[in-house]
Amino acid sequence: MSPASPPGALSFAVLGRFAEILKPPFRRALNSGRVDLLPLPDPGDPRQKPLQEALAKGSALFDTAGGRLIIPLINKGRPLGLLSVHGVSAGQLPAAVHPFLASLVEAALDMVRLRLAAETDPVTGLANEQALDEALTTAISRLAPARPRGRLALDAEGDGQGLCLLALEPQGLAAWQERHGRRPAEALRRRLAGLAQAAAPEALLAARAGEVFFLLLPGREEAASQAAAALSAAAAELEPEEAGGQPWSGRLSLGAASIAARGDGPAAEAAALVKARAL
Repeated sequence: MSPASPPGALSFAVLGRFAEILKPPFRRALNSGRVDLLPLPDPGDPRQKPLQEALAKGSALFDTAGGRLIIPLINKGRPLGLLSVHGVSAGQLPAAVHPFLASLVEAALDMVRLRLAAETDPVTGLANEQALDEALTTAISRLAPARPRGRLALDAEGDGQGLCLLALEPQGLAAWQERHGRRPAEALRRRLAGLAQAAAPEALLAARAGEVFFLLLPGREEAASQAAAALSAAAAELEPEEAGGQPWSGRLSLGAASIAARGDGPAAEAAALVKARAL
């Protein structure tokens, strides 16, 4: 199982999370009405040849057949993804424009880094409570409306895929930290964060708020039950070296709440209710 990503690490998933910070500078600079964030191409797919060529070149490339500008997003020599900018012409892209686009990429990635740092738990690298609240609110706002309208569709109500928020709290961790110290406790929190991510790779967000770990999952009770079972089993088998060198019982307190559809009220209120029910 892979450990939690280090705080501040950029990835395609992070770019997707902050796409509305990343895209606007390119919309404005290139007067484009549409900018898409694309994952790294499959090297064996000939349909993705323009994307492959842009990555190999390491700079923007105009895709004549597709009528779009392809801009690779590269962080410290490591490609993260690409931007596809529509509504531009080859005539807008003389050679002198390429240094400007490279600077624009760096500036946009810097904005993403700043936002990521503000929404990241410094110990585990997971999202913090602010990021959780925003992600939960946004996800609820995108759900189908409840039937009948005017109230939330919680738990068994509604017929859509819905969302589930799983809350996991290590039991006795504060007392364990008092006995063994802060460093082993932080090592244990990081390991639990990695286990949480590995137990639910489909999670929309993994977060930590205080001593509680949260997983925001698409779907409802079944998704949460599967993730909870996997995480409980993994936590129970933690070796001492994985818990900062000290034995830990691996007991977790689990809670969950699901929402099938949104009501007419503010999504932020619905998010607060779902979060409270999960604890």
